[in-house]
Amino acid sequence: SNGVDSNLINSKRNKNTGINRNKSIVMYIGSIDTRINFNLLEKTIIKLNKFEFVFIGNIKRQIQNEFNNITKYVNVRHLNSIDYIEIGSYLTYAKVCIIPFRRNNLSKFILPNKIFEYSILGKPFILTNFNYCLKDLHPDLLIANNEEEFMQLIDSQINNPYDTSKLKNFALNFEWKKISHQYRKLILKTIKN
Repeated sequence: SNGVDSNLINSKRNKNTGINRNKSIVMYIGSIDTRINFNLLEKTIIKLNKFEFVFIGNIKRQIQNEFNNITKYVNVRHLNSIDYIEIGSYLTYAKVCIIPFRRNNLSKFILPNKIFEYSILGKPFILTNFNYCLKDLHPDLLIANNEEEFMQLIDSQINNPYDTSKLKNFALNFEWKKISHQYRKLILKTIKN
């Protein structure tokens, strides 16, 4: 299972990120790869051009051209991958985070770590409906069922963010320490039998 290390991710260090704190930032942190719905992103970036979109992560070679198409817009910024311990420092700049995955044979089975990272830091975030099981994960997840809803949710959360305290508590159930302890107990139980 994916999880989160709340101690590491919450360790906000004074780091010059170069991100303008005075702008309304929509942020994505993670691998920039074939899971991302670039068509949706481009439409969103054009329509919500009053917001700055910041993407942090390594770009996979097979989607380099698609991502270059996105970075041509003046309200888009890309930063290379950062260390896990720096995620909290960067996310302090985000008003809203996104997980804009397309639904395909890969994504319909994944549970991104970003869900737990954004949750533990209390960041409002919008997901696309790439995995039908997401709605069962937690009732407070904001899952957009279509492109228009994705854009509307981003816009509304910038101006009127929802209370993410329940998501923080939810993410605590996915602490790496807790998960590894459960896994260790299962292994020891299996060995004893």
